[in-house]
Amino acid sequence: MQLPDLSLLVLDTETTGFVPRTHRIIEFAAMKIQGGEMTKEYEQLLGIKGEVPPHIEVLTRIRTEDLAGKPVFSSIASTIEDMLSDDPIIVGQNIGFDIGMIKGEGLDLTDRPWIDTSMLASLVFPELESYSLGYVSSVLSLNHTPKHRALGDVRATTELLARCWERLLELPKQERDLLISLSTKGPEGYKRFFAALPESSSPTKPMWLTAPAYPSASKNNTIVELTAPPTKEISLLEEPLGASFLSEVLASVVKKKDGVRHWVAVKNLEAAIHRTGIPDGVSVLVPPHLLIDPVHQERFLAQQEFTADELTLAIKLHLYKPVKQADMPIHGDERHVFEGKLAAKWGSDAYLSQELTDVILLDHRSLLKHLHEEEFARTGTHHMILDDASMLEDTATKAWGWYVNVSSLRAASIGDTQLTKFTDLLQLWIEKTRSGTDLRYIVGSDLLSREAEGLRTQLADLHIEHEPVASMMEHLSAILNPDNLGGRIVYIEVYMDGGQYLNSVPLDIATELKNALYDRFPTTLLIPPQSDKNLHAILPRGTQTQVTKQSSLESRVAVCFPDNCDLEKRIESCEGKTIILVSGKRTIEDMYIKYAEDLEKKNVTLLCQGLSGGQGRMQAEFLAAPAPVLMLMTPWMYEGLDLPPNSVDHLVIHALPFDHPSHAVISRRSERFQNAFIEYSFPRLLHRLFRLLRTFARHTQPSGDVCVTDTRIATRDYGKDIKGYLEQFSRKGSTIKEEKTVPSESIEKPKLVKKRSVKKKGDELEQQTLF
Repeated sequence: MQLPDLSLLVLDTETTGFVPRTHRIIEFAAMKIQGGEMTKEYEQLLGIKGEVPPHIEVLTRIRTEDLAGKPVFSSIASTIEDMLSDDPIIVGQNIGFDIGMIKGEGLDLTDRPWIDTSMLASLVFPELESYSLGYVSSVLSLNHTPKHRALGDVRATTELLARCWERLLELPKQERDLLISLSTKGPEGYKRFFAALPESSSPTKPMWLTAPAYPSASKNNTIVELTAPPTKEISLLEEPLGASFLSEVLASVVKKKDGVRHWVAVKNLEAAIHRTGIPDGVSVLVPPHLLIDPVHQERFLAQQEFTADELTLAIKLHLYKPVKQADMPIHGDERHVFEGKLAAKWGSDAYLSQELTDVILLDHRSLLKHLHEEEFARTGTHHMILDDASMLEDTATKAWGWYVNVSSLRAASIGDTQLTKFTDLLQLWIEKTRSGTDLRYIVGSDLLSREAEGLRTQLADLHIEHEPVASMMEHLSAILNPDNLGGRIVYIEVYMDGGQYLNSVPLDIATELKNALYDRFPTTLLIPPQSDKNLHAILPRGTQTQVTKQSSLESRVAVCFPDNCDLEKRIESCEGKTIILVSGKRTIEDMYIKYAEDLEKKNVTLLCQGLSGGQGRMQAEFLAAPAPVLMLMTPWMYEGLDLPPNSVDHLVIHALPFDHPSHAVISRRSERFQNAFIEYSFPRLLHRLFRLLRTFARHTQPSGDVCVTDTRIATRDYGKDIKGYLEQFSRKGSTIKEEKTVPSESIEKPKLVKKRSVKKKGDELEQQTLF
């Protein structure tokens, strides 16, 4: 193990939660390193008032009774200060969290030099799917014992630091000198760390320092018959479960060579490219928020000082020479810096100068943004093809919405006194307006208040240098304008991580799409099978359509509906790699508390949404862990999962993925329908179920199966309609008879409860009981 010749203190904490002063440290561990050698190892359990929360007991294996008679944190503060007596660099994985929690206990280390190993790993291990300590320990074979405890994390962190240092030593002189030069603008810890790099003897760049390229698509594609319909008549093309269908669509329009510019829009551009590749003749239009503007990059790199996240991002810009975000590894709060200081803007030269062919692959949001440009409609003949059209309501909401991410605004304001002051005032107004609630609709009186008027005045006087911030300020100006309340849903939302967002979105997406898209361009929508009569959210009533059905439903999956929905038995007898979809994070936490320790004794890896990191980390650890593996998550997270083929054995849908009736946007839009459940909520459910099956079909083993265990299939009248819809996707030989399908008319009007859900406010609870 090779480490820099520096004084280092590697530390970690185990805590009862994530909020300093509210939650407490229950274990502290550290390792002192001098001259590249360990000189001291320390760990201590810490007593607290009250009990350790049940999920923390399971997560850390530290019980409330284990802390009885243990010293409190203040009694070991002097021991920690002794280890800091020679002013070492503090080292940790996501060290900002530990420093914040330690400060909450009364010991302020914020002015001490520090470095974050997760950020260093993201610099030099671009091939890793995640930078969580558990994942990198598995992939890089780090010593991570004892598992779940602070000392185990310290040992793994130390070895990770050594592996990062070894890769840094592989850099040639030019890159090594550049790192040292850039680090002089950054925090003291990084400055010392990079300055310790010895002279380089490497003549060439290491293999790991290679920017990724777009994958190529298969050249053996089935031709899909795609004919542009007349304007104002929508072509509906049923989409099978198979992962190759998008490639087939792209290959088909490339071969047309009909002088028409075909715009093929997908929900998630990066995921689609990763999954299908790029056929010859197809160009990719990178959306501006993922594209680096060279002017912004030059201004950013010219800064006199960098925060820690700015420094690591600046180093990546030099090492990987990216054009877009996907060309480099990006981690943590670097994303906020990218959005606030590097990203291009709609209409900027960086965005408009991308070279385009007659077949363009882009995301829904980019296409929908272009539709509002008058010049766009005058430049040749266009055919709009929208993949995953069942998601069009959601993506159009984002495209035509106005949004302000206060965290990104805060990141962009660093070094700008005027913008920092304005951001402070904006947050004060948000806090006063929301009055402690996580969701607050903005009404006219909120925007006519003295504080809102003051924000509008200051906003008009702001001098914004960075275009990404200028774009955000345009959205803020529109949100704060009382004249823009009509026909829009305007609200403040606070996420679980404390992030604050201001949002304003259209109320009626179908009419917006009609005016901007359907009435102006030939349009083809790729839709789930048997959904042509259930698209009220995106097609105004009376819209002329022509439907092309698939002659065969390829890539079917085994779907079953067991009479005995014993989830506990299924968990305890887990085999292979299984994903279980449940209703929410509280359910996941309860299941984690109940099963985690017993499953570990059986050598079953358990991954849980909200407890095992974000989506990227969970995906990476799911793939890296040997079977059996069990992953618990919500259907909404599963929809975005991007796993390789043949990586999942079983999918259990234990909770039907209805939209939550109190969702800020869904609840307001549902009021527009006479029967919100039949006309709006139920179709959205069917569409989401199709997308769940399609996601599974993309990464399942050939023998994989889907098991639907939600009891509402048997107990609710609409259950048989859901069952019938899903049965059409079940392959031969599964427990479901293939010929048992549900007529489209029965899907359009499922048999539900006798009482109808209406728009009256007093009936809100009645509607919620349907879910």
